[in-house]
Amino acid sequence: MAVVNFTVTKPFEKKVTQAIRDHGFSSRAEFFRFAALSFLHVMNRPGGDIDREYETVMNDLSATLTRKFKNKKIPSLEEQLSDLR
Repeated sequence: MAVVNFTVTKPFEKKVTQAIRDHGFSSRAEFFRFAALSFLHVMNRPGGDIDREYETVMNDLSATLTRKFKNKKIPSLEEQLSDLR
């Protein structure tokens, strides 16, 4: 197996460390192997790419929101987040 070394910024390292803890990866190597495989999987889908996947997700979200809120007024973002202040 080839060895790959690279450096990351401190803020990025903290995010990676947190993701490793949160998602149960056993090591940084496992995390980055998973990230690389995930990237390759997304980019190598037959007939698909990340833009198409994004469009599909956005269309699904739009359909869900339309179904959920039909003729109701959707609260503004400010109203939705007001309890976080």
